Amino acid sequence: MKKRTVTKSLQWGLLVLFLMIIVLSLVNPNLSSLPIKQPQDPDFEFETIKISHLEKGQLKWSLSAQKAQVFKASQKTYLIGVHGYIYPQGQSSIFIQAQSAHLNFDQSIVSLHQASFSSNIQKKTLSIHSPLLIWNSQKQTFQSTSNVVVKAGGYTLSGQELFASLPLQKVYIKRNARAVFE
Repeated sequence: MKKRTVTKSLQWGLLVLFLMIIVLSLVNPNLSSLPIKQPQDPDFEFETIKISHLEKGQLKWSLSAQKAQVFKASQKTYLIGVHGYIYPQGQSSIFIQAQSAHLNFDQSIVSLHQASFSSNIQKKTLSIHSPLLIWNSQKQTFQSTSNVVVKAGGYTLSGQELFASLPLQKVYIKRNARAVFE
């Protein structure tokens, strides 16, 4: 008997709730269609965009992207379909491309996802490929904690955890380094 009473009460409660929803939607039909901003929605979106970083009037890097999303609250900018150039002081430009990137303007850091980098250093073409390359514009360094492949002058290096310093013109692979000479 008690079980039947609980079931009946539950049915009446659901019926009342359903009727309230119908009445509210009739009173204000736009209530259900109001846009609700989700926390993951960008504040701005751009297509075919070019972003350049200048320091004291000197061009440090320039990126082009198919799409950009800006999130003001978290001060993050995401780029999709990225390519561009880095202009290290006193050296030739470096071409970079990535499927996507995250920009941190406060720290002058660009995180490149599914990235490649190519440049002529000491008259040799150098290329680096990695799922994640982090460019620090202030220090002029690239870092990666993931797998990397470095090709230059007839050799291929692979491993994990890359550190590349442009001022020092050095590339280090910290773990599981392997070399193939052609």
